[in-house]
Amino acid sequence: ASGHCSMLQGRYSEALSEYLHAYKSAPHEPIIPLCIAAAMLNKACVKKMVGRHQLIIQAFAFLQEYGSKRPGKLGEMELYYNMGRAAQALGLDHLAVQFYERVIPPVAVDEVVVFIEPKTSVEREAAYNLALIYQGSGSIELAKQLTRQYLTF
Repeated sequence: ASGHCSMLQGRYSEALSEYLHAYKSAPHEPIIPLCIAAAMLNKACVKKMVGRHQLIIQAFAFLQEYGSKRPGKLGEMELYYNMGRAAQALGLDHLAVQFYERVIPPVAVDEVVVFIEPKTSVEREAAYNLALIYQGSGSIELAKQLTRQYLTF
């Protein structure tokens, strides 16, 4: 609990310390590697952070571990969503797109748009984030198509 409070207060080093302690105590728990990855990524986003690249690589390794502890299709989708979200937060939109497209299939422009009811909130969130990336890169029509296909009712 103190790790979460530290994260909310922006004290990422303290949160990371708490999460690593929890990881040693309960290495089988899937949520702990996710929390560690989040703390590392937040810490890496601080300007002029020494060892930033190493933190990012370690964070992605903990995301992979989280994914391995969440078996099945939903676990795989959560892994790719979280990796996409991490890449997007780091400004690596080209990587984020690849991860998000593993959660939902890419949209082809100029085809008949059929609404696809997302089966999970992970699909809906991935579609939303992907639409934001498309819109930000100037692919407005692709963003609209994705929004119509996955996000409108």
